[in-house]
Amino acid sequence: MENNKSKNLAGILAIFLPPISSFYLGYIKRGIVQLILNLLILTGVGVIACIAAYIWSWYLALQIFSDKMPDANGNPLV
Repeated sequence: MENNKSKNLAGILAIFLPPISSFYLGYIKRGIVQLILNLLILTGVGVIACIAAYIWSWYLALQIFSDKMPDANGNPLV
């Protein structure tokens, strides 16, 4: 049974809540890394972590909206 996920929801989550977007699409390891990166930002570790998280979130959103990223099972986003 195919589990279709919303491309629009995934893209919006990628922009505003990148770790949640990764968990939503089934990329658990990526979500954990993003969550750790965001926690580093919240604790004030540095500007580099902030810039990396910002670039990564926009890259994921572009991948999602351009139909280049399926969910973790290979199913296309609808």
